[in-house]
Amino acid sequence: MSTTRQFSSISRSYPLVGPIPRPTDRNEQREALGAGLFTFILSLVAAAVLVFKYHTMQNDALGRVMDAYYVIYHQFHLAAIGFVWNPLPSLLELPLVAFERWWHPLVTDAFAGSIVSSLFAGLGAYYLTRIMQHWHISRWFRGLWALIYVLNPMIFLFEPNGMSDIMMVTTFLAALDGLLRYIATENIGQLVSSSIWLGLAFLNRYEAVPFALCIGVAWDIGMIVHGVPWKKIIGRTAILALPITYLGLLWIFFNWTIMGDPFYFANSEYSNAAQMKTGIYNFWVTALAKHSIPGTAHVLIFFANLFPPFIPAFILVVVVALVKKLDTEALILLAASVAVPLLQADLLFKGLSAAWDRYFIMYIPMGFLLIFYLVNVLRGRRWKTWVLSGLATIALLVGDAQTLSAIQKPGTGHGLRPLVAYLLHPNRPNSGALARATVIDTGNTEMAKEEADYINRHPHIRVLLDTFNFFFVIPYVDRPSQVVITNDTDFRSVLQNPRGRITDILVPQPVGISQLNMVNVVYPTLWSGGVPWARLVASFGSDRLYQVLSNAP
Repeated sequence: MSTTRQFSSISRSYPLVGPIPRPTDRNEQREALGAGLFTFILSLVAAAVLVFKYHTMQNDALGRVMDAYYVIYHQFHLAAIGFVWNPLPSLLELPLVAFERWWHPLVTDAFAGSIVSSLFAGLGAYYLTRIMQHWHISRWFRGLWALIYVLNPMIFLFEPNGMSDIMMVTTFLAALDGLLRYIATENIGQLVSSSIWLGLAFLNRYEAVPFALCIGVAWDIGMIVHGVPWKKIIGRTAILALPITYLGLLWIFFNWTIMGDPFYFANSEYSNAAQMKTGIYNFWVTALAKHSIPGTAHVLIFFANLFPPFIPAFILVVVVALVKKLDTEALILLAASVAVPLLQADLLFKGLSAAWDRYFIMYIPMGFLLIFYLVNVLRGRRWKTWVLSGLATIALLVGDAQTLSAIQKPGTGHGLRPLVAYLLHPNRPNSGALARATVIDTGNTEMAKEEADYINRHPHIRVLLDTFNFFFVIPYVDRPSQVVITNDTDFRSVLQNPRGRITDILVPQPVGISQLNMVNVVYPTLWSGGVPWARLVASFGSDRLYQVLSNAP
């Protein structure tokens, strides 16, 4: 290949000469910020309605808020944030829970989590708009498509609910925005931005690892195909990979030095693997996929029903990638589309995934991006572009409608279905089924308040409890010194040798996921009265409070 031909090949994917895509002007920046601000406000309003009108919150969202609360509950120590979930959501919620004494719903209703997830919802709309600007989608369709995305039923329900899923979507969108803009402009700042967002993505969800690996490999293939020098490939890849690699090693180091196991987050008593072993999350989807490659493939395709336009859009982008001689942007989008499903495929095959609908939420944003990309590369004359954009709009609307249908079905709605049923029919007698996915301000929460009230009415007692089950008790306990919780540094020591250090132990019935409660792990017969040094003093539904006698270890 001649020097001229080689340089021309490089410039097609990395334009160093000729017309360079114009930088985002102020109007476009204001447009993206406007989309983000609108989504943030909309999400906060939705959060207030869900929490204060329908009295709903996600168990896991409350758990993350409580992890932040534990940091300042007894004394300030960051290790109390725990090593089961990635720490970013709780770290961001930490400044908010500090104001809990002035407004209790920040913790008791997990509203601190709703604020953080709403913020990331706004950032997601911001970066989605920027990606459309990068692909020169018309302003009118940018606004329309951003609105269709924000109002997608699954996206809309996760934006205000305090979970980490919308944070994952946003960090991935932000990382893609930076990488796509770097490919177009060679602006190193955009590449650094992408790498930082990938690092933050890891601090939020472990799906960041396959996502970063897949888009990094796809980018390298694109650079190799288009003749980019090896030194440049290695250097640029190192920039992209550095933050997530460093933070990953740091997380492993903290797990090792504090918990004694570098992979405690994956091996602990509370891990997904441990929870799956209880059998509580086994249903026909997980049974179909376990140890079966065809079954796993079937499940991955089955969950694409959350946004059916994803599959035809993915196939069309594959065709475009081949026609355009492995276009780098197409390769990255295809890799980003399969990254999270591939992780789920591995976990489902091994029987380590509960196949919640939220594990497949990336089908929705990636479906949108694949369609945006197709509109960009297939555009032609003005009338052709408008027809293509109109068809894309129909596809997106159909996709949203199918999402609403899918999350109401037993399989694809495994997780959201009870919540949607309750929101659509709040007065139905069987709406208590919502408890399978969320906490309502009745039932479980009332029992937790009753347990906390008992502790408050007996100031002389000191109770040990595992916050794996009893996290909702803690916000209602008036005196933190009256409880020893899982996140305390001496919890395991006190559990093994309780005499003289605590007066009582709160234990749940050892069924289902409560089998993993550390009290049940150490003393499996305590709940049934089979421990000679403990005496039953109170019952709260299926939970029991035992007094520690003088012959305890």
